[in-house]
Amino acid sequence: MTLNSRLVTLALFALTGNLLAGAPNPNNRQLIAVPLPGKVVIDGNLDDWDLSGSIEVFVSPVTRDKRNAKVAVMYDDEAIYLSGRVKDSTPMLNRYDPRAMADKAWKPDVCQFRLATDPAVRADTPLDEFRIKDGFQSDLERDQPVQLQMWYYSDEKQPALMVTKSFKYQPLRAEWAPHGVVPSADFQAAYRKDDDGQGYVFEYRVPWATLNAGKVHPKAGQQVPANLQIHWGDETGLESAAAGWAYDLMSKAGFPFQTMDCWGTLYFSPTGNLAPTLTGSETTPVAEPTPLEFRFDVPEDSELTLSLYNESNQLVRHLLAQEFRPKGPQVIRWNGLDENGKPLPAGTYTW
Repeated sequence: MTLNSRLVTLALFALTGNLLAGAPNPNNRQLIAVPLPGKVVIDGNLDDWDLSGSIEVFVSPVTRDKRNAKVAVMYDDEAIYLSGRVKDSTPMLNRYDPRAMADKAWKPDVCQFRLATDPAVRADTPLDEFRIKDGFQSDLERDQPVQLQMWYYSDEKQPALMVTKSFKYQPLRAEWAPHGVVPSADFQAAYRKDDDGQGYVFEYRVPWATLNAGKVHPKAGQQVPANLQIHWGDETGLESAAAGWAYDLMSKAGFPFQTMDCWGTLYFSPTGNLAPTLTGSETTPVAEPTPLEFRFDVPEDSELTLSLYNESNQLVRHLLAQEFRPKGPQVIRWNGLDENGKPLPAGTYTW
C-alpha cells in the first residue's frame, strides 16, 4: 500500500494518572472457561481449580513483574466461577463500603468482568436488540451486557460483588438499587493474602440465576463477548495507582466500558486440562506488517493516547489508547489499516 507522505503532526498529549480515554492493545483476545473438575470449595485456595485456561493480565511489560494477574474461569450448569492470582504490593486494599460507597469502589483494587450471558448476543449486536423480549422496557433499560465488579472491602474484611447491566450501568435487579450490590446470600467469594504480602488470590462463584441467566446461559462449545479489567490501588485504598489499570480480553484497542465491539471472547470449552499450546495460540496476538513509524519523546512516565484522523477530521484509527509508556524515546508502528482492519486510502492524515 502506498500512502501520501504528507503526514501533519498536530499534538501528542502525555496523560499522567488514569483517564477514561480508552484502552490499550490487549494481551489476550480470548479466555477459555473450562468445566468444573469436581467439588470446588470457595476458600481462597485454588488447588481444587482447573487453571489450564488461565490468561495473564498486566498493564505494561515495564511493570509486569510488580503488577500482574493470572485469571481463570470455570463453569457448570449452575454457576460461573472466576479467580485470580494477583501480584500487588498493597494487596486487598479497597476501603469503599459496598453498603454506602459502592459507586466509588472501582478506583482501588478491583476486578471488573463484563460479558453477554445470552449466547445469541454478538459483539456487533445493535444495542437496541438487547432489550428483554417479554414485558416493557425503555431504550435505556437493556439487560445485556452484564458487568461484574468484584472487590474486598478491607475495613470489614468482606468480599463484595456489584452487578449492573447495559452501558448505563444500572442495577441488574431493581432490589439491588441504587448501585447493583448483590446480597451475600446470592454469591460466594473468598480472598486470601499471600504470605509475603506481595499479592493475593480471589475466588468467586456466581450462580447463573444471580445473573438472571438461569434458563439461558452459555453452554459447552459456545462463546460470548467478554472483557476483563483489573485495577491496582494506591496505599490509601481509596484511589487507583498511577498507571494502575489493565484492560484485557479485547479484539482491538477501544473503549470497553462503552461498547462491545472491541471486546474479546469467552469460550466455554467442553473439556478441561487444556494443553498450553491451545491457550497460547488463542491468546497471543499475531504480529502485523508495520511500514510506518511515529517517533517522539516522553518527558516522564505517562499514559498516552495517540489517534489518527483523516482530512475531514474523522477518527480512523487508535494507535495508542491510554497505554503506559516509560520516560524516553518512543516508536509507534502503524500498518496503514483503519480501526476495522481495512487499508486507508492515500491522503493527508494528522495524529
